[in-house]
Order: sequence, then structure tokens, then C-alpha cells
Amino acid sequence: KIKELKKLYVDKCQICNQRIDLNNGRFYSEVHHYNPLKKQSDDDFGNMIVLCPNHHAEFDYSTKFIHRDGISIINQSGNDIGETIKFHKLHTLDMKNIESQLG
Repeated sequence: KIKELKKLYVDKCQICNQRIDLNNGRFYSEVHHYNPLKKQSDDDFGNMIVLCPNHHAEFDYSTKFIHRDGISIINQSGNDIGETIKFHKLHTLDMKNIESQLG
């Protein structure tokens, strides 16, 4: 699943559109389970997003979240920080996973 999702986004972060060039024709990106698996969440595309390592760390450490509108990125206080997340037409993040992080 992870390889498929990375391929869909050509290893580019869904927020900043960056990827790491490994200089051998390959690229690096990371896949984040938006609602952590340790919370018994779904291990499917509706709970995964492709990110660069920096954005991945920010989501892992709960310094950034996806707003209920499904595209705006907000901080811990719920303030819009001027970033958005883009989705391919074949991929969506389930609203239940977005809600799970907003409390």
C-alpha cells in the first residue's frame, strides 16, 4: 500500500511538493498514518498521506493537523498556518481520521 501511494504522488510531499533525490533515478518520501496505528486505526489509503521528512515529523509530534475542511493545515491552537494539503483524484483522507486528531 505504501509503495502504491508513493507512486501515485511520485514521491512528492502532499503539502510542499518536495521530494529527496537519491541521485540514482530514485526518490525518497515518507507515508504518514494520519490516525496512528497504535490507536487501532485503519491501515489503508484513507488513513495515509505522503510527506517529506520534515512535514512527517511535524505531524508525528502533533504540531500540525489537517483542518476539518480537508485541505488547510492548522497548528495546535487551531490557527491556519497558510499551508494546504493536495490530494490526487484517486486518493482521499477519511473524515473520521481527520476528526480523530482534532478532538
